[in-house]
Amino acid sequence: MMNNEKDRLIDITILDRAYKIKCTLEEEPQLRYSARYVDEQMKKVLQSGAAMNLDRIAVVTALNISNELLQLKRKQQQANQCVAEKLQHLLERLKNSLGTEEGIAV
Repeated sequence: MMNNEKDRLIDITILDRAYKIKCTLEEEPQLRYSARYVDEQMKKVLQSGAAMNLDRIAVVTALNISNELLQLKRKQQQANQCVAEKLQHLLERLKNSLGTEEGIAV
């Protein structure tokens, strides 16, 4: 029995295997999108030519997706740091400008 009345079971297919996954109605579009992405990535690993069983394909795919995620997080952190530094620089310029023009000690 499901914990929440909003929960539902949906069918997704990955590497021609069907899975029933519990999610809310709001989560369903993203879950389906994620399932398609995992399916595509697993097919790429399968087509790489190396003879692998399903477990190995799943692990290699998980590692590849994790690597993508970590790279994106690192880039986002770098972008956030860059924005923070630019904002700090602009704030300092603004303080200096206001302090000079209006005689305000900053």
